[in-house]
Amino acid sequence: MWISFENSVLRLIPILKPPRRMVTIATVSSTRSNHSTTKTFVNVQSSTFSNINSNSTKHKVLYTLAHINLKTSNSNSNHTKLRINCPRDHVIYTDEETWLKGLPRVNDSHNQRLLERLTEANISGTNAVFRSVGNLTCRQRMPRDLRLTPCDLPVTALASPFRCGNTWLRHLVQQATGYGTSSIYCDQELKTKGFPFECERSQQKKTLLVKTHQPEPSDLNEAGKVSMVQLKRRFAKAVYLIRNPYEFIVANHHRFHLDNVPEDQFLGQAGSRWRAKHPSLLKWWQAMNQFWLHDFSGPVFPVVYSNLLHKTETELRGLLEFLRVNVSKTDIRCAVINGEGNFHRQPRKWTQIRSILQLFDVPMQQNINSSFLELKRHLKEKYNIDWHME
Repeated sequence: MWISFENSVLRLIPILKPPRRMVTIATVSSTRSNHSTTKTFVNVQSSTFSNINSNSTKHKVLYTLAHINLKTSNSNSNHTKLRINCPRDHVIYTDEETWLKGLPRVNDSHNQRLLERLTEANISGTNAVFRSVGNLTCRQRMPRDLRLTPCDLPVTALASPFRCGNTWLRHLVQQATGYGTSSIYCDQELKTKGFPFECERSQQKKTLLVKTHQPEPSDLNEAGKVSMVQLKRRFAKAVYLIRNPYEFIVANHHRFHLDNVPEDQFLGQAGSRWRAKHPSLLKWWQAMNQFWLHDFSGPVFPVVYSNLLHKTETELRGLLEFLRVNVSKTDIRCAVINGEGNFHRQPRKWTQIRSILQLFDVPMQQNINSSFLELKRHLKEKYNIDWHME
């Protein structure tokens, strides 16, 4: 399918092709201002288009968002601005396989050709953070670099219990895309240290993810069940971040961003108060799994925290595909290189115990193991996810 435009030819190349019966077409309109500048708007619409081959009608075609400046053939001073509107399920970001065939890209990769644009002198004179791995140099996206998406998106939950890595995952997504994430809460520390849209309420549809810890322990009844009708309506889809229940319970000895609880606080009499919370923490972990993996009616993308640790690029790429955000391989690599952020804790090194299993009594271990095996089986059967241990 081709569209002729100002002596240029634009080829519409589908980026994602889920099997649907509807295709997407673009219509073109032009206006001329007093300054002899042609503004052309390509309006992407969901419709049927008869003048294409029969195979294409089986797909709904998704296009990459572009904001490109083109020179017209009439005059060197004339410029044409091409703007793509964002439908609900639009691919947001330009990539090497952009559908603007043969035309220069303004919305290029954040890190592509970085060294071509910067000299050693002005690199050292900026406040930017640069990291190099091999022949790749990456500039970390600072809070001022992050922005809202140019269109409304399905509100997507980033759901997890406390201390499961949601802040780190948000950081990775922001580094890879340049688009912000939000939260149903308002943590001022997060807002000032890397998440400028943390407290965003009115434009959450213009953020990629919205963090939630719901259903929270207070939402559970005595049987550990939860009914969250309002929560189901609030989110159209969800990314569910899951952590090994042993690691989750240990991590919840503290509830603050970078606390490092002394090892002695887990052991003996000092750890008795924490051990008394084991059953309630496990019940919450189970309820979260039940709600997001069984009761929630929208599409769900499960992310196993330990898999994210060991295969960060692969997991991040899969997540961005679920969000329908198209980024370059360089952006994903640079997101991993700049992946630490301000709130990613280093793994604890135990000196007085050989395994964290020693922190749990035998009945508790049996309960945890039973729930853990059930979850692993469900993830494998429904999502084909293998669990790699931390």
